[in-house]
Amino acid sequence: MVRTLICIALGSLIAQSSSAQLSAQSAARFGLFPRGEHGPLRLVRYDVDVRIDHPVAATTVTQEFLNPTRRNLEAYYYYPVPPTATVHDLVLWVAGKPRRARIMERQKAREIYQRIVSRQKDPAIVERLAGNLFRIRIFPVLAKSITRIQLRFAQPVVDAEHRWRRLTLRHPNESPQILRLSATVSASGGLLGPPTLRGFPGEFVADTIFGQRGYRLARNAAQRAFSRDVVIAYGVRDAPHFAGAKHAQRALIVAELPVAEATQHSTQRLMLLVDRSRSMRPYLMTAHRLVELLRQRLTPADRVALVEFDLLPEQCRWLAIADRSLDNQLERLTATATDKGLGTAFVPVIEQALSERRAHAVLITDGGDDYHRVDLDRALRLIHDRPGTRFSVVHLGTARGNEQRLQDIARLSGGHYLQLAQPSSLTIAKVETLLSSTSPVRVFADGQPLQVIARGAKQIIVTGALTPGATLSLAHDAELNAIGPAPAADRDVAGVPAVYASAAIDQLMNEIKLFGETPRLVDQIVELSLAHRVVSDYTALLATENDAQYELPTSGRRWQRRAAPRPSTANGSYHATPEPHEWALMLLALAALVYARRSGWLVFPR
Repeated sequence: MVRTLICIALGSLIAQSSSAQLSAQSAARFGLFPRGEHGPLRLVRYDVDVRIDHPVAATTVTQEFLNPTRRNLEAYYYYPVPPTATVHDLVLWVAGKPRRARIMERQKAREIYQRIVSRQKDPAIVERLAGNLFRIRIFPVLAKSITRIQLRFAQPVVDAEHRWRRLTLRHPNESPQILRLSATVSASGGLLGPPTLRGFPGEFVADTIFGQRGYRLARNAAQRAFSRDVVIAYGVRDAPHFAGAKHAQRALIVAELPVAEATQHSTQRLMLLVDRSRSMRPYLMTAHRLVELLRQRLTPADRVALVEFDLLPEQCRWLAIADRSLDNQLERLTATATDKGLGTAFVPVIEQALSERRAHAVLITDGGDDYHRVDLDRALRLIHDRPGTRFSVVHLGTARGNEQRLQDIARLSGGHYLQLAQPSSLTIAKVETLLSSTSPVRVFADGQPLQVIARGAKQIIVTGALTPGATLSLAHDAELNAIGPAPAADRDVAGVPAVYASAAIDQLMNEIKLFGETPRLVDQIVELSLAHRVVSDYTALLATENDAQYELPTSGRRWQRRAAPRPSTANGSYHATPEPHEWALMLLALAALVYARRSGWLVFPR
């Protein structure tokens, strides 16, 4: 019995470690990888076309990969889109001709794909994996030939600093032989001047785009090195900006609206939750600088509490911003950067923050790893069940595994989400965004609320389906201010339907995460996905050699998400990392195994 328990315990630990490594490897991939032990196929061309009609950016990425082997392969194409983006189109070149994919239910698309592969034909399927990582399965990738793929995705431009907006185009893991970049920028409310371009040679020139003043990127030479991210930055006027598209008898809009700052400063109770676990060691100096910047922008009437946490949080003490005890806590935080540290548990510190009513909690963390998913899901349910505390999240580092969960925490509680990949990306404008007015901002169209996509210090981005001539109004600081009638959608802006559908699907997915999967919620997600060609957890894009293959018979089953088990605090701990007594039990089991082996009680077969 003892031998069996020891073997099961050790096997479980090894299995968990292997699963985490595989998940991390998949998330880090970017490009076309053949199935099996072959290395990635060589990227030979990378074309990017960006059309920004503020506040919507529509991006088309065309890539060509060379299969240098002597046999046909099935390949997996991984592409991580930006956090707020959604994939809405796929084109695969078959025998030199482009084939546009169809959107359909995910299980049906998978079954048709497998049937076509068994017949040695040419299908491709797009599926959404964890977070914003998308995977395309392609068969066959012909030997000694080039495969061309075109992917389209849309996103709202939410990276804002005062009047400037930024759009980042990610570079591939390798430098292709040929790169072509084309871009146009326009805004219905007007631009402040020519956009700037970082990471790629070229400049923008004035042009008339879609009947309004805009800018286009001047043509560059065919071959360019592509060794880092490309950033397009542009300034917009302090005015409403609209992008629209027609759908049935309604108009879909994505709008950026200016929000006036509060006239009176209300006293703030700022609770700073700083993760000091082992994985946060490289980012503690950035956390220290962030706390200092937040402190400098508070008034003497404000109160602040600095709570460090790993497996358990410290005691919450409310202090004045000039209190010497706060300086001592900051010095101790910097000193712990050299300690070995423990793991992270989010639930205890979230529960402590929820007990402090009418507080603004700022969670500063790197997000943990795959082991913390259940922990963050439980924290999300606690925030939903016990409203009243506003959580803003500062995500340090480049780890993407729990990015969506951290965004959900901020969105559900009415806070801000801030990603700081590098210490240099911390700016005063971003700090001011964290401290922006806590009063809710809502936008209405003829009395019906529109969905908020993002909220900045001085602007808000919303989306919705409007009737012609609908009047917009904005509620802020207990005041209802009329904006005026929404402009008519005289033309369809690329990407608007995808952004609208993605925002609605995200809201439905939050309900599924909180309350579980129901047929009603799944039906609504599938209906939105099919109507607006958006890839979701329940739909996929499928490209085939001919239209007849879309009608192949399937089982009729529906795709089901793999729900993470809900932790129970009644029997054991819910911590994402072992507590000290759990480490002691594992060491005791290992010692028992060694003792049994040396005493001859346990004999391994040769």
